[in-house]
This record gives sequence, C-alpha cells and structure tokens, in this order.
Amino acid sequence: MELNVVVKEMANRVLQNLTKNGFPEKSVSFPLETLYDLAHAKGFHFNKVRDFLNQEGVSSEIVGSKIVFSILKAPHEDLLKDPKFAESLKDPNFLDSAMNFLSNMDPEKIKSLGNVIPGISPEKMAGVINLLKTMTPEQKRSYLETAKKFMGNKDK
Repeated sequence: MELNVVVKEMANRVLQNLTKNGFPEKSVSFPLETLYDLAHAKGFHFNKVRDFLNQEGVSSEIVGSKIVFSILKAPHEDLLKDPKFAESLKDPNFLDSAMNFLSNMDPEKIKSLGNVIPGISPEKMAGVINLLKTMTPEQKRSYLETAKKFMGNKDK
C-alpha cells in the first residue's frame, strides 16, 4: 500500500477517535507514545499524520506524554469579526486607529496576526508594531499609501 494512503488512513482514524471524544467542541488528548508507535509500526513517522491533520484544520501540540488536538481557527477570524476593528477600517486615520486597537489587544491575538502573514513570527510582528508606534503620522500615511498601492497591484 502506498505510504500517503496509509498516512491518510491513520489520520482519518485519529479524526474518528477525536470525534468520539468530543472534538471539535473541545480539545482532546491521546497518549503520545501510542500514536508514534502505531505510525512507526506502519513504516512512517507520526509527524506526517500531524502535518496532514494540520492541513485539515486540526492542530496538535505535544504536552508532556500526551498529544493534544484542537480545532485550528483562521488566525484572523476573531479579529475580523470584532466590531471595533471593523469600525476602525472606516476611519480616515485608519493606521492610527489600527495601532490603538493593536496596543489594546491581548498578546494571544497579536501572536495570531503573525500567522496571517507568512514568514512573520510573533517576535517580528511585535517588532513591526513597535516600529509603527515610533513613526510620525506622515510616515504612517506614506507607508499606508505604499501598502494600498502594493495590494492594488496584487489584484491585477
């Protein structure tokens, strides 16, 4: 049997067991060693299953001797639903409003913004936010205009 098929079969079995245990409404954990041993017995590393599940919207984290599975939300999903953020988009001083909004945001949401932009770690995102805080209003407007032009060119 082809390796990818075996990985997908194991991923589907993990998903079935997760569902039986209350997933996706709650996070579910399984013994780490058991899952890795099962995968090894089939000739592959369990991380291939984790990668497949991640692509399907299921995150996994190793915590001690267990692996915890939880639903992977779009990192910006909560932000875009926030009425304060939506209102700030209408503001002609959007960048200043966005910076004010970001400065009051909890650290977990700020970390999730790093996942929205590929290649930006939470540390880099914090650096960008700190840089924006030190810019003059003219510099902010200039960068915002450049970003708008860039985004407009991407659509073409």
